[in-house]
Amino acid sequence: MADTTQCDGYSVGVVITDDQGRTLIGDRTDDTGAAGPAGHVYDEHSSFRSAARAEVAEEVGLTVTALTEYASGFRANRCCREPGPLGHGHQWLVFRATVTGRLKVDPGSFRNVRWATRAELELLAARTLTYARGEITADDWRDLPGIEPVWVLWLVKAHLIAMSRTDLETIENTL
Repeated sequence: MADTTQCDGYSVGVVITDDQGRTLIGDRTDDTGAAGPAGHVYDEHSSFRSAARAEVAEEVGLTVTALTEYASGFRANRCCREPGPLGHGHQWLVFRATVTGRLKVDPGSFRNVRWATRAELELLAARTLTYARGEITADDWRDLPGIEPVWVLWLVKAHLIAMSRTDLETIENTL
């Protein structure tokens, strides 16, 4: 196992939707907001794909049957680890996944895991924008989080929510 006190600088994210078009999200236990399964890549995994499969299994208990890459890029999102080779932030690769199995949520990763409709995702993204503008407190955010700021762009790129470039920039500036 790799040293997990230093960030490896690489993150994977996984968007899972069901046959009703809802997206699987949960409130991260580190109070960063609602997101899909995600994690560091090279701490325990050999590739982005193996990390995606493992994070889905570890965090929500589902088995990935197919992965499709759809977004990537460096994001200056915070990390609970010491800065690694890329400094503050992560090089992300985000997948859409097809899954099978029953949800078995890791309580150390998520609370309030649910299938969210597009309208619900839009409301959560609006809350994130409100938070990014400083219009709600950190305590209010912990009590009722929006989308984790780093995930808003990924959901826009997946065409699961819409947001103006100006509003996205406001959120990006909080990373």
